[in-house]
Amino acid sequence: MNYQNMTKTEAINLIKNYGAKYYKFLSNDLRADYDILSLALKERWEPFIFASKELRKDENLILQAVTHSAKALIYVDKKSVIAKLLAPKLIKANVDSIKYVGLCTISKKLALDVVKNPTNPYLLYLSDEHKKDPEVVLAAIKANWLNIRSAKVFNNQITETAVSASWNALQYIPDEYKTEKLFILAYIQNKWAIKYFPQLLNNPQIISLVLENPAFDGRILAFLPTTFQDNKEIVLNAITKTNNAYILLPFISNRLRIDFDVMNTITSRSYSPLALYEINFDYTNNCFVFNTDYIVEESKTNGAMTLFETILQYFINQKNFLKRVLQNTYLTANACCKIYDLLPQKLQADTDFILFLIDTYSETYYYGKERPNDDFTPFYNYLPPFISKNKDFCSELLKISSYFITAIDKELQNDIELIKYTIDRNPSVLYSLTNYQKDVFYNYLRENKSYCINLIKYNNDIFKVLPEDLRYKYEIIELVLDKNLSYFDLLPKNLQSVFKDKMLSMCEEKLSKQHTYGLSSLPQLAKENPEICLKALTQDERNIYYVSDKLKDDKDFMSKAIKISNYCYSHASTNVKSDPDFIDLAKSLGIKI
Repeated sequence: MNYQNMTKTEAINLIKNYGAKYYKFLSNDLRADYDILSLALKERWEPFIFASKELRKDENLILQAVTHSAKALIYVDKKSVIAKLLAPKLIKANVDSIKYVGLCTISKKLALDVVKNPTNPYLLYLSDEHKKDPEVVLAAIKANWLNIRSAKVFNNQITETAVSASWNALQYIPDEYKTEKLFILAYIQNKWAIKYFPQLLNNPQIISLVLENPAFDGRILAFLPTTFQDNKEIVLNAITKTNNAYILLPFISNRLRIDFDVMNTITSRSYSPLALYEINFDYTNNCFVFNTDYIVEESKTNGAMTLFETILQYFINQKNFLKRVLQNTYLTANACCKIYDLLPQKLQADTDFILFLIDTYSETYYYGKERPNDDFTPFYNYLPPFISKNKDFCSELLKISSYFITAIDKELQNDIELIKYTIDRNPSVLYSLTNYQKDVFYNYLRENKSYCINLIKYNNDIFKVLPEDLRYKYEIIELVLDKNLSYFDLLPKNLQSVFKDKMLSMCEEKLSKQHTYGLSSLPQLAKENPEICLKALTQDERNIYYVSDKLKDDKDFMSKAIKISNYCYSHASTNVKSDPDFIDLAKSLGIKI
């Protein structure tokens, strides 16, 4: 359809039958026609965008478009139209027109009608004359409290109406109108309203109302006078009602920041004081402060150390208190070294506290999993010899992580009792032992055959790393094969021939007990045995996946297999599938070739 060559009648019929959306495709002459545009504007306002400049100056057409959407005013020549006192008519047609006509002169009656619409804070778009009119402002705030942002006149009725609607209105109200009544109206809604009433915080009744509120939050300390921040009873009450109470430190007086009861309560109410690196200690003012340079990794550790050093300075003999402070703390091996330096001699020799420190360090990073030894070594080497060479201490250390066996003192690394103790707890550590440690352990196994057998009985995987003289002992082989038949593939050929008949018998026995995918857990010997494979296919046709390629290329075997299940046909080798006899058999079984 050629829209550009249409006649006026055709254009009118197009819009009547197919909608005003086709108006924009009409020719310039047709888009300059009053009747066509008027017809289109009955449906939607968008055709106004594409109308000729002259039509967009017509009062009736503007009003018709604005009835649908005030956005039509964007495309109006304001100097030629709106200046001719059209604004009041536009606003009556669509209140949103106020957004586009500028600060126009409208009557008070119309202004009241505009601001009483609750959908938007329309006071913003009125002139200063109306913004200073108490009656208009009050009506606006009753409709939408956000109008308080544009008000230029205040009185008790206006402020109380706004705050009754939302306590957030306080941020737009001058201080001279923030009365006790206004505080109560706001505080009932939200306890944080207190921050907008600094001038009332010396009033005992107001403070009493705040402190006795069941919803009292310790962070309100930040807004209370210093006399309350130095009141131990009030501070302790604030701490007990605050999660992660460390955040209250900047709002507690210097005197209370070194009070044991206060600090003890803070640490018990905090996830991890030392893990929150923005806290530091100001030695000049003798108080805790926020470290603004905590983004740098190094300053994180330094900030934690400074806080810990300060805590030690005042609570040096409180071992349990220090444990709670350190628990779940972000610690590196270097941080552990620094903490050890800060400890008093009594705690530096306390193996229980040192083990706690190591355990905390380990748990922080690995969440209960055993920690590799390489990260731990720097701190262990930092410990004095009377601790690091203490066998009992190392035994306890290995309870934290078996992998520490390769990081402890060299004299103890090769202690067979410690090696044996570690492997009993975690046999997989055997893979991580040094070559010399393995030799020590293997010699022990050679001398203690029963221990070796028991060890393998509970962890067959050790069989893979044993030296050949131990791995290939008949009793050990039989023990391993009883637990896991697949280990047969690890044996040398001469031993495989020795255990072949027994293995086939064991495979048949296991297959009879396992009905799904039974062939998958058997050694290659069974996967190449026609009788065992056919028995497996009888149990589950999917065992064909594990049959050896040699049998899949055997016509006789595959002929028997497809008789058991047509499913096996697709797994036959190309050579077997191209055999005429095999093809005839498959067709006779109803298999699609």
